[in-house]
Amino acid sequence: MGWFFGKKKGQRTVLVADDDVVIRGLLGNLLESQGWRVVEAADGAQAVRIAASEVPDLILLDVNMPQLTGPECIANIRKDPRLKDVPIIMCSAQDRFDTVEQCLSLGARDYIVKPFEMKAVLAKIAKVLPPPPATP
Repeated sequence: MGWFFGKKKGQRTVLVADDDVVIRGLLGNLLESQGWRVVEAADGAQAVRIAASEVPDLILLDVNMPQLTGPECIANIRKDPRLKDVPIIMCSAQDRFDTVEQCLSLGARDYIVKPFEMKAVLAKIAKVLPPPPATP
């Protein structure tokens, strides 16, 4: 994905953090088709490290991941002043009210329950961040 090709001028970056390679691939392909540069993390600790090094424009984050859970990731990400305003959208099969509430209270902007429709993902992203500029 975009991780290997670098960032084009004006291109926005999204971090897709999910321990499921299929979900990362689906979201990555969708977002790259919309002009995003995609970087991936397979666990929570990696997500926090990549967020700190890349300072993405958007983070899509799973709840149940190895190393650190989604809520733990949010708490760690929000400690970094450079990342405090980066929109985070949770994307998880976990749909319990207390889990959703916890993620939102820690600083996630929205929550998508898996399985999801790609149009719904794009609509949620559009609510928190305008689309990236068109590339020539």
